[in-house]
Amino acid sequence: MRVLKIGATVLAILAAMTDARAARAAGPEPAPPPPDQARGWETPPGTTPEEAALAGPQVALMAPRLVLTVTFLPIEGGLRVVSRRIAKGGGDAGEEDDVRTVAILPHLSYLTGFGTTVGIAARLQNLGGHGEEAAVTAGFGGRFAQFVETSFLADRAAGSQTWVESRARYEIRPQEIFRGIGDGTGTAPSPESRFRERRLTVLERAGVTMGEPGRLTKIGGAAIFQSSSFGPKDDDFSADPSIETAYDARALRGFAGGARTVEFQGNLVVDTRDALAATSRGLHAAAYAGVVPALDHYGFGHVGLDVTGYVDLYKKTRVLVLRGAVEGVLGEDGDIPFTQLARLGGPEQLRGYRLDRYRDRESALVSAEYRYPIHHVVAGALFVDAGHVAHDPEALTALSRWRAGAGVGLRIRTTDTTIASLDLAYGDGVQLFFSIFPFDSRAQWNKR
Repeated sequence: MRVLKIGATVLAILAAMTDARAARAAGPEPAPPPPDQARGWETPPGTTPEEAALAGPQVALMAPRLVLTVTFLPIEGGLRVVSRRIAKGGGDAGEEDDVRTVAILPHLSYLTGFGTTVGIAARLQNLGGHGEEAAVTAGFGGRFAQFVETSFLADRAAGSQTWVESRARYEIRPQEIFRGIGDGTGTAPSPESRFRERRLTVLERAGVTMGEPGRLTKIGGAAIFQSSSFGPKDDDFSADPSIETAYDARALRGFAGGARTVEFQGNLVVDTRDALAATSRGLHAAAYAGVVPALDHYGFGHVGLDVTGYVDLYKKTRVLVLRGAVEGVLGEDGDIPFTQLARLGGPEQLRGYRLDRYRDRESALVSAEYRYPIHHVVAGALFVDAGHVAHDPEALTALSRWRAGAGVGLRIRTTDTTIASLDLAYGDGVQLFFSIFPFDSRAQWNKR
């Protein structure tokens, strides 16, 4: 027994000596943390002035927030299950995951003055393993008797720096709005009329992508073919008169014989947004300059700039969105089809006014929107827009002629995809715009 006790003592001494050597090799033992950091806090706990100011509204909105959380719970679940991921096989460590996402979702929109459009959209994302996206969308109703669009988009096709976009769209619009050319400030108000347009648009764009998400620059060129034919409105959905009963339609360039153009365009895109949909800071700027050769009676130039900045006001939850856009067509009036003039009005260009309410050679638009959280997939919006169209750039500076609209809205979105948008705006009457965007819209699609 005595021998065992001596052996245990020797082992304890050796263990202590080993621990001492290890401690000396590791350096001096750090001092114990202050009491305020005992739980890993970097700074003592407390309430900031911003949190104190928000305490009252947070308490007041607790009940509505609970209701909204329950209401939007099915949307959250739908976002999780709407896509199914198909694994194509693993790659080497460090390579991008080779996973494709397939989704089929409804398309739904409503525009005041047109009604409801319904359809379906199918998308295959990450087609080549590097974020490529192919989609097919089709629908009818509202603004369209029918439409179908196919698209392929890639910022880095096949893992290279190649920027590729290919789109083709055919649509029949039985009741487009026409209220004359100009800013509507003449002595007699321009009557609202309707006309039919059948349009085929094909876009092919190629370029180079530089940088990473959050610091992207894209430079490229595009060819845009457009063929349109026009006529009296097709149906009695609207009480507005057909265009030939309110205007001399023969005087509108392109109306009688249709218009076919090919535009060759140069593009520059700078994108520093921290997210594609739930953006809290950064900038998105798109500039383009194009020319339409006089191949079929029409020849003109086309330039534009659209810049949107995002300012983080509070912890990425409250964001100020500032936008400015200008567009112009260059050439003789007789060489420009009336549907290719710059336009304002609608959910993307001067909310509070009907789609394409104003059109002329030049347009300018400014917008400010404040976004605030309602639910973690839903944001509210308060906005004001102002814009003007004119026959020459100098006339755009006549601020007294600018039109303004304001309103409220909702944005349902994930980090990188806007699912739905709702705007209620007042300008030239009350306008309601609702749309489900089932897919990401990264491309600079020419919306003419």
